[in-house]
Parts: sequence; structure tokens; C-alpha cells
Amino acid sequence: MRLRLIGVGVLVAGITLVTFLIFKVIDAFPAPVDSGLVGTPITATLDSDGVTILVDDPSYQIDCGITDSTGRPIPLYQPGGTTTITVNGHSWWVALESTNPTPPGTYTATCTSADAGLAYAVGERGNVLSMVGMIFGIIGTIIATIVIVIALFVIAGVRKRKAQRQQLDHFSYPAPPPPMGQNPYESRPPGPGQTYTEY
Repeated sequence: MRLRLIGVGVLVAGITLVTFLIFKVIDAFPAPVDSGLVGTPITATLDSDGVTILVDDPSYQIDCGITDSTGRPIPLYQPGGTTTITVNGHSWWVALESTNPTPPGTYTATCTSADAGLAYAVGERGNVLSMVGMIFGIIGTIIATIVIVIALFVIAGVRKRKAQRQQLDHFSYPAPPPPMGQNPYESRPPGPGQTYTEY
């Protein structure tokens, strides 16, 4: 019973850790902080390192300039591949990212495009290595939790069956009674000078 309670505790702890890591993975994605249409400056306050420019239509080229709170321009580059983020049913594509890590702070972006109705957003830059590490952490936690819980329940079951078998053996094979003396009522042959009379 004690091992099963420990197994339940391990299962609860594993679920809690996996839930925490899932939320950390979600936070690691470059979610938009503020958005608007091209041609309109956007000012966003970011709480982590790096800046990302996102667009709601990747088929149009976008040209952006971004500065920090002191007016210093932030170099941007176009990352390879396609990264899509869906927030409240609205999809965004990563268009540009800051070349170097930038400290948390307030940044102002101005973007232009051939499509005047193109929407863009400013957000924090996702950490790919952090996301990959946390995903492996989730997988490892799930596997370890399952293995430990199964092992604890198996050990508890083996111990329970062993205890039950010992109880059955005890009741099925009682100890032999202690040796007793000769029955005083048992017939004995007469001794010397004695006669035996049968009634």
C-alpha cells in the first residue's frame, strides 16, 4: 500500500512537471506583443531577449526598421525555414529576427510592403535550443514517470502476493501436536504376581 501511494505521488509530480514544461515551450515561441498595418509604427515592450517581426501573409515581402528606446537601430535578418504561430485563431509567420540578442526593453518598428493591407507584429524572439531542450525534457519526464510508477506497482503487487501465500501456508499446514505420553487407559499385560480378570 505504501509503495502504491508513492507511485501515485510520482505520477502526480510527473504530470505537474510535464504541464509546467509544456507552458514553458509555449512561452518560448515568438508570440506577437503588438500588431498593426504596414506603414504604421508599432511600439512594443518585450520582456525577454531578442526581437521578432511577424506577418499575417508570408507571400508579400516586407521591409522593416526597428530601434530601441534610445533610437539605436537593431540589425535584422531573415531566418531560414518557415515558422508559423497561431494566436486566438490568427496565424502569423516569422519574417525577420534581430541578428544579435537584444535586452528586454521597448522597441519601435516601422515596416513597409507592396501590400498596404498587410498586418505585421512585433514580438519576442523564440529560443529554438530552449524549446528543443524542453521538448526532450517532456519526453524524458513522461518515460521516467511511467517506468517508475509501473515498477512501484509491480513491486507492491509481488509483495502482496508473497504475504498472501505465506498466510495460506500458515493456515494450510498447522504445526504438529506435541508428543503425548502413553494412554493410561491402554491395556497392559499383567506383571509378575498379578492376575488379569476380564469383566
